Amino acid sequence: MKTHRWEDVRHKRTPEREAAVERLRDEMVEQVTLRQLRDLLGLTQVELAARMEASQAQLSAIENRDDRLVSTMRKYVEALGGKLRLQAVFEGGKVLEISE
Repeated sequence: MKTHRWEDVRHKRTPEREAAVERLRDEMVEQVTLRQLRDLLGLTQVELAARMEASQAQLSAIENRDDRLVSTMRKYVEALGGKLRLQAVFEGGKVLEISE
């Protein structure tokens, strides 16, 4: 395997490479499940359910459901301490932020 010095490759940022990095980032983000997100933040279902004012069983159902309401996702993310952002991405790279 040929190696390259950092000085030789660091300025070779092209639109194609930037797009490939963006696609990889998007793929990585899409692969995180709600449970994995909760686990990464070190919370149990019981702890997060208390923050959401829900039962552990309700939280389990949310995490295992295939289809969720945006309002449910917002409540879940906010209980984790985050803010939910919804984007629509179209061909040509046009991104629209969807807000209430």
